[in-house]
Amino acid sequence: MDAFSYLLQANAQEILNTWSAHGEMTCNSNTKMYTAGSIFRLDCSNGDGLSTSPLHNQIIYCLETYRVDNKILYPIDWSIMQIDDIKGIYSAIEGISLPYFGVLPAKWTAGFIPDNNFLPFHDQSIHVDNGGVTIEDEELEQCLVDIGFPFVMFSELELAKNQICKYCVKPALQRYYNFRPIIIEDAGRVTSRGAEFLVPFPKDAYACVPYYTVPGGAATQAASANPFSFYNEMLMTGQMGGGGRFGRGIKYHGKQVPGYVGMENRNVQIDNLLVNQGFLNFYRREKYSRKWIDGKLYAYGFSTIGGNLNFKWLKASYDWRDIRFEDLETIARPMVKSAVLNNFGMLRSLVKQDIAGQLDPSVLLTRRDKLEEGLKPILDSIGITGVLAVMRGGG
Repeated sequence: MDAFSYLLQANAQEILNTWSAHGEMTCNSNTKMYTAGSIFRLDCSNGDGLSTSPLHNQIIYCLETYRVDNKILYPIDWSIMQIDDIKGIYSAIEGISLPYFGVLPAKWTAGFIPDNNFLPFHDQSIHVDNGGVTIEDEELEQCLVDIGFPFVMFSELELAKNQICKYCVKPALQRYYNFRPIIIEDAGRVTSRGAEFLVPFPKDAYACVPYYTVPGGAATQAASANPFSFYNEMLMTGQMGGGGRFGRGIKYHGKQVPGYVGMENRNVQIDNLLVNQGFLNFYRREKYSRKWIDGKLYAYGFSTIGGNLNFKWLKASYDWRDIRFEDLETIARPMVKSAVLNNFGMLRSLVKQDIAGQLDPSVLLTRRDKLEEGLKPILDSIGITGVLAVMRGGG
């Protein structure tokens, strides 16, 4: 339940105490800025505190930020406004609709004595419900142009804004990240041969690619971090150039000695390495599965070779800003539009079509089919196999 819904069912005394706890803000026709989430009292008088306006001293909840710009949004003359619905729907007699404000069932009177010990929204179930999605209003409205925005406002739709985010935007984001997952590399867990692993999934991760690298351990990493390692390697293999004995490298002719010696028979050594790797692959057995434990998702598995256990975590995000810029117009917005058109088309198809003024839902569903036709070749061309491949070398 959000704060506005909670206050709609609260009694007048609790609403007035909540308003008082928010600083007893008062607005009038000269106010130019109303901030979303604020609670204020309307003063429709000319400064004397007296007015016959039905909204005078009414407690108002600001649903959306209203910023006067004298282009689209103008100062509101509250003295000529009418209450259409006590639950919060306004209409202005000047011919504009105002879905930005909600009327709370309480009016201020001079006899009101605030309770200074009152704590607003003490109920733990109160929270700002954004449908589990973080998206700017401008982006959301761009995705709703096919159902009439900006001429149709949120208050005129079958679903509230948070419901659109929950039932349309969120599934579209889940669909998007099936094709464009956020891949997080996680490396460094050292496991012994044949040992099982149980690793918790990071937040919003839905799949992973576990893999082992051998040999592992801190000693190898420390040795490779030595700034003289490359110099020593070149020196020992005789690739430094020059005629000095230190530049030719150490060689044992006709012998295969481990390390950086005997490199003139490198083809034989490479063949031996290939054979060793072949045996390693032949006896390698790996298993990975997902397991839920106490409501948390884990990656569970084992490997017969051991070594450094690494993960490629595939994650989704419910923050619109994480979408790639090049995918906004080609994939992300069409996916949200498709979900919106399908949802509203199906809702409106449940209403009798012979009612005067009823919108034809087939128009929305036809538009949705065209969007899907445009999305299909793009999605078919996306392959995530390449980005999931394990990179074991440089380049």
